[in-house]
Amino acid sequence: DITQEYQKRPVTGLYEAMKYHFSVPIVESLDETWDKYIWKKSQQEKPFIVGIDTEGNKNSPPILVQIATHNVVILEAPSANENRQLSSNLQRLLHDDSIVKVFCDCGSQRDLK
Repeated sequence: DITQEYQKRPVTGLYEAMKYHFSVPIVESLDETWDKYIWKKSQQEKPFIVGIDTEGNKNSPPILVQIATHNVVILEAPSANENRQLSSNLQRLLHDDSIVKVFCDCGSQRDLK
């Protein structure tokens, strides 16, 4: 059975799997990640623009949200959260009018609500 074969494979962490493929870190959505890369100490250090992509957005919330700046990619899996909601940091970002958000989706997938 193919499922059993995949379960026998060793588990690889996100950083280890991706570290040679990208020039910016790809990190999990944690409070300390948002504090370090998005909510920095001063208003001038916050990113001016972010790219946002979702996977599985026929679901509410989406299965995966990817937030990219010039120096980091943050991955958030709302369905893995206890309350199955967007994190307070992602909600804060979406409501922050000082940061431009560019949403990405392939039109052929047609998974927008």
